[in-house]
Amino acid sequence: MLTLSLLITIGGAAAAAPDPADVQAWLDAVVLIETGASLCAGTIIDERGTIATAYHCVASGWTSRVTTRDGREARALVLNTSPRDDLALLSAPTLAGSPWRPIAEDPASPGEVVIALGHPQGAEADRRALFEGVLTWSVSLGVVSAVGPRLIQVDAPLNPGSSGGPILNEAGELVGVVSRKLRGEGLGFVTPAALLWELLEDESPRQAPGGLYGAGLQASLPTSADVSPTVGVYGELSVRDRLVLRVDGSVAPDARWTALSSGQAWWPAASTSLGGRVRVGSGAYSTSLELGAGITVYAGRSGMVTEERLYTLPQPPQAVASATARASMGGVGLRWTILPWPDGSWGMLVGVDLERPGNVGVY
Repeated sequence: MLTLSLLITIGGAAAAAPDPADVQAWLDAVVLIETGASLCAGTIIDERGTIATAYHCVASGWTSRVTTRDGREARALVLNTSPRDDLALLSAPTLAGSPWRPIAEDPASPGEVVIALGHPQGAEADRRALFEGVLTWSVSLGVVSAVGPRLIQVDAPLNPGSSGGPILNEAGELVGVVSRKLRGEGLGFVTPAALLWELLEDESPRQAPGGLYGAGLQASLPTSADVSPTVGVYGELSVRDRLVLRVDGSVAPDARWTALSSGQAWWPAASTSLGGRVRVGSGAYSTSLELGAGITVYAGRSGMVTEERLYTLPQPPQAVASATARASMGGVGLRWTILPWPDGSWGMLVGVDLERPGNVGVY
């Protein structure tokens, strides 16, 4: 029988890749973590069902849905976090006794062969039949490129969905937790797994309030002909995916022509709102529902006609109270705002939001 060995050249020397049978066993300790709309990876690190992952994967909620390779599902509660190091520990007692991977005692060294396990672009696995059986519980191979005081650089391919997943050495020990990457090839960064000991031994666990901040594009169509349609941008800050502070800024492309033809034009130029959010489901098809209230500021222009020229003049801004409702899924949101028009009557703005893919950041 002919046996072929996969070799990697490191600095002129050849290093054998791990045995595929070993990698298959290591994958059984990897879980898929869904918190709100995010999809990440994690590693069971002890027989009690404790899971190590990246903090940014769970910043939006106290609990996450966890799925094992053999299809078991469990709810995992955040045990401890380190936002600075982008690390989090979860507890899933129902997964006690599952396969787990130990934390490496020795730190990683440049040139060391490492294996990245996770779910790169794993959200696509459910959306397209073409990707059935791939993307999730995926394996990539690389080396440690450099070791810094807070991060380990690796050249193993990492992508969205790899976050929180394990970086293992040739012995199958956890040397790092996937944190981030830079644009370019082979520029992935992981948090040293040794920092997990501090979280495990911490007698006063830190469950950071946590949340996300994001941004996107928005457009609004009023139900009154006296108010102009708008386009603009928005930013939002959420606390644990429950409380949402949002700020909008808009312009009305046709305001000048409306003012010249009708005598005046009004549009909602800015608004801020504070609301509550409820999320239904998790993962790619997670749907969020929001209700809130805030302030909307109208800008206006009046049309002026003289023998010499046509021009418009700005009107004093008007601030009014408003109530909002919003539903979003898959990066698209529908928004309804009830508010008084500048003439005192009541109406509605119907808006569409296009969320920036992923969140801008976590805190």
